[in-house]
Amino acid sequence: MNWDDLIASALIGSARRPLKLAPDASALGALSSKLTELSPEAQLLSAAALSSLYRKAGRTALSLGPSELQAAPPNSSAECSFFLSQIFVQICERSEYASLIPEFCAGLKQRNLVLHRSILVRALKAIRLHNGEKRQALIEVLGERGTWLMQYAEHMNKFQPLEEIDLDNEALVQNYWETSTHNQRLTLLARLREHDPARARELLRSNWQQETAQNRAELLSKLQIGLSMNDEPLLEETLENRSQTVRLQAADLLARLPASRLSQRMRVQAEHYIKLKAQPRKGLKSKIAKLFGEQEVVPAFQIELPPEHDGELWRDGIDGKQHVSDLGIRAGILMQLIAATPLDYWAESGFDQSSLITAAQHDEWAKAIIAGWVLATLRQQNLDWAIALSKQPLAVLQHASHGSLEQLLDMLPRERQEALATTIFLQVKEDKKLRNVLLHIMSAMKRPWSAALSDGVFEHLHEVITNNEHNNTLFNPHNLDWLAAVDMERAHYWLPQLLELAKQKQAFMLNVIEKYVRFYEFRNRMLKELSR
Repeated sequence: MNWDDLIASALIGSARRPLKLAPDASALGALSSKLTELSPEAQLLSAAALSSLYRKAGRTALSLGPSELQAAPPNSSAECSFFLSQIFVQICERSEYASLIPEFCAGLKQRNLVLHRSILVRALKAIRLHNGEKRQALIEVLGERGTWLMQYAEHMNKFQPLEEIDLDNEALVQNYWETSTHNQRLTLLARLREHDPARARELLRSNWQQETAQNRAELLSKLQIGLSMNDEPLLEETLENRSQTVRLQAADLLARLPASRLSQRMRVQAEHYIKLKAQPRKGLKSKIAKLFGEQEVVPAFQIELPPEHDGELWRDGIDGKQHVSDLGIRAGILMQLIAATPLDYWAESGFDQSSLITAAQHDEWAKAIIAGWVLATLRQQNLDWAIALSKQPLAVLQHASHGSLEQLLDMLPRERQEALATTIFLQVKEDKKLRNVLLHIMSAMKRPWSAALSDGVFEHLHEVITNNEHNNTLFNPHNLDWLAAVDMERAHYWLPQLLELAKQKQAFMLNVIEKYVRFYEFRNRMLKELSR
């Protein structure tokens, strides 16, 4: 009895397509042969019930021979000690210690150690829970045994490492590409983009027509690795794809190439809808500008919002339906247009980035302008614009999408980050609104922090305790990440003083400081164990 025959009879009708109950040697065949005395309708229903039950009963497990399941290879590096394993377990089990994962793993790598085999399952669970820096740090200390185990963990398929293949062997690469899962092809494409971008592009084209729209978009995103003008013809061609998801991914990549045809079309559109004119300073501002030798004119925007429906803009991935929250459809189109315009276009106005950003904040369409510049800066990885926008962090927080300030700060070298943080620490005494900016800056700072920056943080905490401030967004029991970054010698100097001060004042912050001290003591124990 064939399952397809059952479905066909059910769809067409047992009268027009009677079910054939030919006996066979199987147990199901023997049972179904006894249904011949029933009416056609009863035969169909009974056969379906029998077949369904038979299918649910399960199948004999496949046997895996030695060629299919290889034993785990030995680790080439020594495994960490029992005490370090216990510390790792605590880091995994207690969420407040999760920020220590990168530092712990870096300590193991420095000593050429890998995780002990007894904690590999915990490590795999942690990889599933975390992303970004934490996940990568964990993967790097799995060792050969952990890497072997990861490929057999069902929930780890998404992060399955690419098997060791010779990327120069075209036949081997082609075979792997054709026989692998989608997630494995994503991994292969990413590695091949680092090794041979042109070959990766050829592979992408080879089965492009057979991929689903979602898979095409995900594969296309890997072209961001090693992206260059050599990719531009393929991406420009992809703008004609029927899937909006695929078109938007291609448009995003083209907007990262200031010399692409799409970027140049956006330059023309910007010239049409956005006019920049020089406007003289007025009153006292004019006198101050003369005194300090500054420009006596400032930029002023004259903006005409693009229409809701424009075929050329729609083809280039700019669609009113994709508008940013808090913006209307036409203002959202304006933001997308600015985000796809080469940043060097704005230099043609004769004004520097700082003047343009200041002027934009006073414009009716400030949110669209600044959000567009932020996205363009992140796409084009323009350091000058990243520095200029980071110097006006309130404007970024107010107008750009969540997480934008952290991404801009991540582009800056360490010394630029610390200089900005130091400036904000000085200004926060006068402007309490900047505390929210500090929270974003501290979460994005490259680690470990210098002694000077650590002192700045602790001095600010000292002031908070002295003033017994409640509802402080920067220092609270749930924000412990910054303690994983501070200089340990400065923490050793400051925390006992801060704890004593909180006790003397019976401050609201006492519970917070006690939690900070426990975190510091655990981190200190971890670092001592790593240094043995």
